[in-house]
Amino acid sequence: MNPNRDGRDRKSDMVIDLKEELEQARVIAQKLQQDKRELTTDAKAARTYRDEIEMLKVQSGKVEKLEADVIKYRQKLEDTEYLKKKITVSE
Repeated sequence: MNPNRDGRDRKSDMVIDLKEELEQARVIAQKLQQDKRELTTDAKAARTYRDEIEMLKVQSGKVEKLEADVIKYRQKLEDTEYLKKKITVSE
């Protein structure tokens, strides 16, 4: 057996193994980069949704106030109608 050849074979095997590991690491790195892009996109969408929710909460508060005003004005209208009828009856 040739000791130089055995050494070269082992080195060749090591080089092949390292190339395979490098390729696997590249694949993993690409997957992680894709995951990062997706997470960044999801985070932006989440911020947009959060902002929309805040805006809707504000609008909801305004709607509730307006609904309360409508109820109050309806009651005043009913009171006015009642007083109007009372005045016309007493005339």
